[in-house]
Amino acid sequence: MATKSALTHGKTYTRREMGGYLIGMFGQNLIYQIVNTGLYFYFQNVICLPAMALGWIMTIARVWDAINDPIMGIITAKTRTRWGKFRPWLFIGTVLNAVILYVMFSAPPSLSPSGLTAYAAVFYILWGTTYTMMDIPIILMVIAILIFAKKFILTEEKVAEITEELHEKRQVQEEVK
Repeated sequence: MATKSALTHGKTYTRREMGGYLIGMFGQNLIYQIVNTGLYFYFQNVICLPAMALGWIMTIARVWDAINDPIMGIITAKTRTRWGKFRPWLFIGTVLNAVILYVMFSAPPSLSPSGLTAYAAVFYILWGTTYTMMDIPIILMVIAILIFAKKFILTEEKVAEITEELHEKRQVQEEVK
């Protein structure tokens, strides 16, 4: 017999599903940190990008990120599929992100220094965009789960109110008998 959480009222998530999404968020952020750390080493020591170029690439990427995060939030909010608002973007973003990540770390050595700089810039910004495609929906999904869960958290007042309602219903049932 499967155990269900108190949140499995209607179309919500079980504890197992919520745990899976939270573990996914942890893994996603762990990979993000590993990639960013390894990326600096790769860009500077393997493909020999100048530090100034790397600084500009990172700056432009962060500015683009500040623009595309709210856009992705709007796109996610307007998404209506049979899989929900979030899952399609989690899948699409994850697959695209993995492909772009592989390509980003596979710079052709035959490119000129300016070609390598352009290659790094394009694929780092694309990687950030595909990361946003999976990051914003999972953040919004967890927020939605927590907001929904908050409706079902029992406080002392709610327990007293429920107890009073049950007591009144029993009195009415006893009077009917």
